[in-house]
Amino acid sequence: MEGLGFVGAGRAVGVGVRCSGVVCKVEEGGLEVSRRAVLLSTVSVVGGLLGGAQQASAEAVSGRSVVNGVLSAYGLPQIPDKGGFTPILEEYGSDKIVEFLYPSAWLVTKEQSGIDRPRLNQDRVVPTINIGDYRKAESLAFYSTPASGRDTFDVPVDKLARIAIQLPNPDYRMLKDKKIATNGYRLTSFKFETYTTSGYMGERRALVASTVIDDTVFLLGGVCSELRYKKIEELLLTAMENFKVTKVQSLKNMTA
Repeated sequence: MEGLGFVGAGRAVGVGVRCSGVVCKVEEGGLEVSRRAVLLSTVSVVGGLLGGAQQASAEAVSGRSVVNGVLSAYGLPQIPDKGGFTPILEEYGSDKIVEFLYPSAWLVTKEQSGIDRPRLNQDRVVPTINIGDYRKAESLAFYSTPASGRDTFDVPVDKLARIAIQLPNPDYRMLKDKKIATNGYRLTSFKFETYTTSGYMGERRALVASTVIDDTVFLLGGVCSELRYKKIEELLLTAMENFKVTKVQSLKNMTA
């Protein structure tokens, strides 16, 4: 089986895994396993990386074969191969799976804070996963925070803007606010101004996919410069369209 790629303490880590006593075979089209084997191996191997229900934090796993192996264990649809993109998956608490695609050349970092209780710093929701091309100031980030209302369109636009733009009182203009056809999530885009590291004021774009489950808003935000937006718009949209948060049964309960 290919090495498990997971993220911790702000660095990408690779872990080699051998399958013993179960049926595991990597084909060109993906990972081929029996459901029982996947359940057991996922609990013992991937479950150890992701973290149990009692742990405050979890790790993310990436790579199509590995991610599809975990999804198979939960009985969830597989992620198709999409050239230039890598899937990433993370357990949220004990009953939710978060998954999305990101550009394969981008760097993944993981916050040490627990994803069940996002840290607040000056009214700023800190992302638990950051992925980006930081030389070009282009990135994707996953956030979660309490929300009132049962539908993602009940969440105030201003709240989405503050989270995605990462400023307490951003000066922004909303460009669109609609439903994504592929997953039914909310897609909102903003244009805003902020200072660059050189001290100049520059225009930037933020693209946000969001959904509300169990009084929590889950949000995938993408940001880039206004000048670069047209060049990477499809990259950001692909990530948003493949963003998914699913309620699941604990693997330990499934194998009991």
